Formats: sequence, C-alpha cells, structure tokens
Amino acid sequence: MVLSLPVSFFGINVPLLKSLSIIFTLLQITFIYLAFRKVIPYAVLFLSIVFISVNSYFLYFASQTYTEAFFSMLQAAFLLAARPLILSDEKKISYEKWILFGFLLFLLTITKNISVGALAAVFLFFIFSLNFKNILLALGSFLIFRIPFELIKKSIWGSENQFSSQYQILIQKDPYDASKGVDDLAGFFGRLFDNTSLYISKRLYQILGFISPDATNVNKGLVLITFIFIGIGLFHIIRQKNKMLLFVFLYTLCMAGLTFFVLQTRWDQPRMVLVYVPFMLAIAFYGLYSMFKNLPVLKSITFLFFAVLNLGSSLISTSTKAAKNFSVIKKNLAGDIYYGYTQDWRNFLELSKYAADSLPANSFVASRKAPMSFIYGGGKSFYPVYTVYSTDADSVLNYFKKKKLRMFCLQASDVIQKKLMDM
Repeated sequence: MVLSLPVSFFGINVPLLKSLSIIFTLLQITFIYLAFRKVIPYAVLFLSIVFISVNSYFLYFASQTYTEAFFSMLQAAFLLAARPLILSDEKKISYEKWILFGFLLFLLTITKNISVGALAAVFLFFIFSLNFKNILLALGSFLIFRIPFELIKKSIWGSENQFSSQYQILIQKDPYDASKGVDDLAGFFGRLFDNTSLYISKRLYQILGFISPDATNVNKGLVLITFIFIGIGLFHIIRQKNKMLLFVFLYTLCMAGLTFFVLQTRWDQPRMVLVYVPFMLAIAFYGLYSMFKNLPVLKSITFLFFAVLNLGSSLISTSTKAAKNFSVIKKNLAGDIYYGYTQDWRNFLELSKYAADSLPANSFVASRKAPMSFIYGGGKSFYPVYTVYSTDADSVLNYFKKKKLRMFCLQASDVIQKKLMDM
C-alpha cells in the first residue's frame, strides 16, 4: 500500500484518486446492506459487511488506483437495482426501475468484459422463475444503453475493437507467445478446472486469512470443502425460496465460472476472485444459519464459531500487514513516492516521470504498464503495450517505428537496447 502524495495529473493527485477507491468501497458496503436488508438474517449480512471492512485484501484495493473497488461498488449497486425486480410480486414494475437496472447492467459490461456473465445470470433467473416477459424487459433495458454506446463508439473510433488485443491474448495457449497457437475447447475446460483449484483452494483462502499469502500449492480438499458449504447454502436458498440469494448465487456462478473458463492460469491474481468473496460468504453463512434454525443454542454456537474464525483470521492478517507497511507509509508521507516498490518498479516509474518531464510534449512513448506510467508521468499519454508482438527485436522495432514511437519504457535485452541506440 503505497501513498504517492506529490504525483498528480489533470490537477488531480494520486491520493485523491485513491480516496475515490475508499469512497467506492464505502459505497459498496452501503449498497450491499441496502440490497440484502430484510432478505437475509442481519447476523449474516453484518458478518459479510464487517469482513469487507477489516480484510487486508479489500483494504488494499481501497487504497489503490486499480478498478476492483469501483467494480465492486458497481456490482453491489447492480444488485440493489435488481432487488425490486426480483422480489416484487407485482405484474407490472415501473419502467424507471427497469431503466435503472439496464443502465447499471450496461455499466458493468463496459467496465469488465467478463460481465456478460451478469446478463447470463439475469436470463437464467427469469427462466427458472418462468417469467419470460421479464427476460425481454431486461434485455430491452440493457440494449437501450448498449446500442447507442456502440454506435457512438464506432462513429468516433471506427470499426476497431478496443478489446480485440485482450481477446487475442485470452484465446492464445501462451499469452506471451502467439506462435504457440490458440486454445481449443478442451483447453478452455482445462483452464476452468485448473483455475477453480487455483482460485478456490489458494487465492480464496489467502483472502480469508487461513493460508499464507506466499503459499503456492493448491489443495483440492479445500475446493471440496468450499463447494460443500456453498451447496448447503444453495439447498436452503431453494428450500426457503429466497429469490434474492438465488439471483446472487447465479450471478456469482456465471461471473466466476466465466472468469475461470477464459482466464490464463499463469496470471493467478487474488483480485480475480476477490470481488465475488462477499457473496460466497453470504451464501455459505446463510446455509449455516439456516441449518440450525430450529436449534437456537446450536445455531448460535456454530455461527459464532465460524464468525470468530473468519473475522479473527482476517484481523490477524490485516494487523500483520499493517505493521509491516507502517515504514512504507511513513516514507511516502515524507515525500518519497517510490518507497515500497521493488527496484525494477521504481526504475520503471522514474523512467515514466523522466519521459513526461524531459521529452518534448509531442513525444509518444510506449509502456508495458501504460496506466502506471500515465499516473507517475503526471498525465502524459503513453502508448499501451498489452501484449508482446514478437520475440524478434527487429520485428518489434519495426512495429513501433510504424507507430512513430521514439522511446520505450520496457524491460529489454541487451540486443534490443543496442537497437534502440541505433534508432
């Protein structure tokens, strides 16, 4: 968690940007409360909210300029907008509610491509509810925003798809070597199984605080335990006809399932599953709470045990990380905006600042991490390099020459460095 106080762009400094992440996290908590109040027991609801508030991983993204805090807030707002459509027994729901629902669904899909899974969850829910009219209303409310957006985007940027490079990386067997070809259907199902083991048995339990953040092994037993708890929750959701939690289950299943299906296994980052953790906890704890509903004493003891275990592990993990990070914050507040980064990151960020401060204003610089260069370069535009075009130095340089690029913020071999000097 690095505070970069002096850095700014467009008159907005990094702490202000990070304060937005804090605001997004607070809004996420607020929207989750409003979406689930009177729908699930308050003990389950507040346990999920407190977990977000004290967990080191959520606090990390609440202090960064990544998109996870914003997306988490947006999906919570989407669930809040979906609540009246899911819970209402009225035959006619106001069009204002449908428009708000469609707008937030639209925002989800343009924030993360994977959010097409949210649209699938909506369809599945209304199919299971045998409410086919609402399928058309949901699709229509979404398209009245998506179609104009696509038309406007096409009129400004033409037919070029801004996500085409991302799509190409996803379908490749090796995201950094296109020469190895693209994956077939069997390959994607292999990703699904591998990512499920990776993100459930390792990343999920790291977030929960039960295993070390440095752990590398996967444990299929933990996957089975997780599925058992989720299965118990689903059983009681269906048994008690809890429509809201059924929709949340379908949303989590579609979004996480699609993520695991398309994601390259080598990327392995906790943020990929982090945004679904509050819903997984709510489903699991709802099952535990409902299991002993008619046994008040046993219910209280069981629920209290798991609550203390869950929150206690998160608090211990958060406290440990906070203690280690104190020296970093102290240096950041003293003005060293690069302290806390590894040396390679420090060099990269300083080079980004140099490119912004020392090159002509019209110079165009390529960067492997363009958003970070943009921030530490004070708002200078960088050409983003999302994928390695070739391992051949001449091919890479020819590509960049066509883009009229003169300097590169990239880790390069001695051969490429020599080529750059000759340009």
